[in-house]
Amino acid sequence: MTTKVTVDVEYTAAELLAICNHAIASIMATGQSYEIRGRSFNGANLQTLKSWRDDLQQQVNAEASGAGGGIVANHLNRGR
Repeated sequence: MTTKVTVDVEYTAAELLAICNHAIASIMATGQSYEIRGRSFNGANLQTLKSWRDDLQQQVNAEASGAGGGIVANHLNRGR
């Protein structure tokens, strides 16, 4: 079975930062991997999320100081 999801959405850096922080909090609360009914699942990589959070925080800070910013285009193309 193959599922393909394509979503075109525009987020601000602040919105992406909030999403990233939520993902980090979820991993911190439940762990990066878990098992349900004998099936293993892996969540996002915590170190990658932390690096992404740092980059987004810099963008948010730059926007707040008037040094740039605006909408961040996010294209998610995820195939399984």
